[in-house]
Amino acid sequence: MSLQVLQEIPARPAAGTAKGAAAGSAAGARAAEPLCHVNPDWLNIESVVENDLCTQCGACAAMCPHKTIELVRDEHYRYFPQVRDESLCVERCKSLCVQVCAGVQEDPSLWEQNPIVAETYDEYCGSAITDTWIGYSTDPQIRARGTSGGLITGLLVYLLESGQIDGVLLVGANKQDPMHHDISIARTREEIEDSWGSKYYPMPMGARFRELVSATERFAVVLLGCHMRSLRLMERKLPRLEMSIVLRIGLICGYCAGFKAIADQARDWEIELEKNKRIDYREGKWPGNVRIQTEDQDRRTLIYNFLTRIPFTTNYRCTICSDLMNETADVVVGDAWLKELTDRKDEGWSVIAVRNPAVTPLIESAIRDGALYLERADTETFVRSQEKPMRYKKHALVTRLKFARRVMGRTLPNIDLSRFPDGFPTNFWNRLGNRLFMLTQWTFALNDPLRRAMYRFVPRKGVQWWVRSIFLMIAHDGKGSFLSKWLLKKEPMLNCDA
Repeated sequence: MSLQVLQEIPARPAAGTAKGAAAGSAAGARAAEPLCHVNPDWLNIESVVENDLCTQCGACAAMCPHKTIELVRDEHYRYFPQVRDESLCVERCKSLCVQVCAGVQEDPSLWEQNPIVAETYDEYCGSAITDTWIGYSTDPQIRARGTSGGLITGLLVYLLESGQIDGVLLVGANKQDPMHHDISIARTREEIEDSWGSKYYPMPMGARFRELVSATERFAVVLLGCHMRSLRLMERKLPRLEMSIVLRIGLICGYCAGFKAIADQARDWEIELEKNKRIDYREGKWPGNVRIQTEDQDRRTLIYNFLTRIPFTTNYRCTICSDLMNETADVVVGDAWLKELTDRKDEGWSVIAVRNPAVTPLIESAIRDGALYLERADTETFVRSQEKPMRYKKHALVTRLKFARRVMGRTLPNIDLSRFPDGFPTNFWNRLGNRLFMLTQWTFALNDPLRRAMYRFVPRKGVQWWVRSIFLMIAHDGKGSFLSKWLLKKEPMLNCDA
């Protein structure tokens, strides 16, 4: 398939909050820089895949009116759409699959029709946040199983048992094939509890969006930011879908490791992944462990050790994503990375922020009925809980976009650079760390032999030293030398027991 030529169009002047306005002349200079937009005349979703912009959300398959799009897993364990009959796209369709694709549409201005976004957009948090709490599930078993306090599981179980929802779309357990999780609509407490824990690889959640259209049932969804954007775009095409969903829970997402990360971990442990009984990406007390169980082995490693695999296995599209805070969700939930909480070393806490005031009564009823323990917090606490990922996702986004376009020659999504002005506290180390992150991904993510050779011949501490250095550069606050910070910072990821 021949791809259309990219268009160069000018960016809008900077808009948004007082923070953005304070960026000054540097922001104005950036706003004048042309943007690279994907061509709106792309025939179907295969153009998105060929330009490496697919988020693997699967919404295109659900949106296709002719059911000619199927999701196929490639040799890198990624689910990509394929069009079986392009004649249907040419003769009978108006690129509906591209119109609901979050991979090509990330510009915040696209959400101005959304009632929870609009002029209140904030470059740090996304759409306005009306309420913020930190807390956990009050159910001892749920909290013990959830590394970050089991807040989402506790909330969903409460809403289901109190009759406020009839089901929830989530990633559940696959007892027949533990290597791959199921996308399911859970309708019982047991099904919700079986889905506990993080899953650090993309799943095509959107493939089941159309099943949520119902005249009588009410659903909740638990989605990553890219999934949520696709859902919002699909709701514009299918108004009944929007009416059926009463709660959209968005997960805070820094980046997705990809299934290759767990495959590499199993290979290092000399485990045949096909024979596993269970894979847990995060289990045990905070911060949690990655664990693989087979008939004769039970291996685990601290989550920090596993996360050092991210730059080597993540997808290109994740490296240019700006949606850390799940900006189009009703409610946003993530780890409460706050020193005053992490120092407790207990069962874990989560931060929860409400964007859509209409769902606040659902949260308040869970508090009132004792299903959740939540302490009031402010928006600043919410932002502070994600300070380090923010330096990657937001502060140096323009650095990554320019690097991807000019050095790597990659296609960029629709995104307005003026939303991310130079007023952000970036510095030399932030920019260098982001470039090294992208170079590492570019070199190793799709080159399995090279990546495996690196793991085989480079000492584990050497690999962790490289990734730790990149992360510390990205998180550098511009005060003091990087070397002094590197020497003084004691990161638990240096634990090489695994």
